[in-house]
Amino acid sequence: MSSNKHFELRVVRLIDELYEVIENASSVPLVGKHMIDQDDVIEILDKIKDTLPNEYKEVQLIIAKESDIVGAAEMQHEQMISEAKQRSEAMLENAEVRSREMLMEAQEQSESLTNEHHVATMAADIAQERVIEENQKAAAIMANAYEYADNLLMNLYDNVREVGLTLEANVKEMKKYR
Repeated sequence: MSSNKHFELRVVRLIDELYEVIENASSVPLVGKHMIDQDDVIEILDKIKDTLPNEYKEVQLIIAKESDIVGAAEMQHEQMISEAKQRSEAMLENAEVRSREMLMEAQEQSESLTNEHHVATMAADIAQERVIEENQKAAAIMANAYEYADNLLMNLYDNVREVGLTLEANVKEMKKYR
């Protein structure tokens, strides 16, 4: 007899034994209930558990670890987002500081040339162009930071999905042993 058939017969016998314990339970008057010996039922259930092949026990362990894996992936996801936000904010702040410094430099140059209106106008135009350039650079930095964060999230999503597919395949493999 194959191992699988032996397993099935053993489980069926234990279930029949459990039915017998329930059917032979003492009746409790006035409440319409039956008293079952808890130790007998637990002993039979333990025997059923012990009869299960190791694969079933391994599936239980995998399922128990699934939440740990998902939790770790979520923590990694949150950390990646936080790091990307911090980087993009730092880059933007640096660009804004540099832009203000350049504007202040341009304004100082403009003030020193108050006697020559034409020169002052040119300095203001240059400063404005620099501000526009720095703002464009800041926008490009932000776009790159968001793209970086998006790539990190997509990689994380692929990793989490792969873990899920692996778990699903393991569960399907375990079902073959039933």
